[in-house]
Amino acid sequence: MLRRQRSKAKDVLFSENGKPAHVCTGCGRCRSENGKQLFDRQLAEGFTGIYELKDGSIMEAHEWDDPDWEECGVDPPLGSVYYDIYENGEGVDGGVMGYDRGDTIGNLSDFVARSNSDGISRLIAAEGTPEYDEIYGALGIPKDYLPIKRKYSLSKNKKAVAVEPGQNLGPDGSPLECGDCGSNNCELCVIEPTGSWLCRCWSCGNVFYQYPEWF
Repeated sequence: MLRRQRSKAKDVLFSENGKPAHVCTGCGRCRSENGKQLFDRQLAEGFTGIYELKDGSIMEAHEWDDPDWEECGVDPPLGSVYYDIYENGEGVDGGVMGYDRGDTIGNLSDFVARSNSDGISRLIAAEGTPEYDEIYGALGIPKDYLPIKRKYSLSKNKKAVAVEPGQNLGPDGSPLECGDCGSNNCELCVIEPTGSWLCRCWSCGNVFYQYPEWF
């Protein structure tokens, strides 16, 4: 999945009592921005950060500076949210949402729930914090993401489900096929908390995802 470079934030967003927002591990004891005030926050006031969705996946959202709304036949909105969704550090989905004044992070949560997997559960780290830089640097690199996932308690209580060897049919009933080598010598290995299938090609060793909800 393509990653866009962005300029460094001028101010730390989601500040709490004059201090940068910390990483919330969902303990319920801290009075962080993960309350009603998070979902009431206007997108025009800033939203760039890393969020956890209700299904356990991770979403990074930032301002998109160069959308071509005119090509889509719609009037340009005030701004645009560009977001990527990750499972275990691997990019699996994403999207773009235009916003105007009055639109909130709650509206973004509803949009993600309608268009992708599930709505926002909590803010993990805001842009401008060391935690954001560390987590963002590992997204898209599964081997680097695993220790970050443990450090910041990103696993939640939902678990991936291992599948007994032998299932080699895709969600539509046809044999699983490797996108790298084209082999059908592939098997479903794990069903992720989001419902996506983690598969392996035994011919070339490629690991890939299938998405049953698409069929």
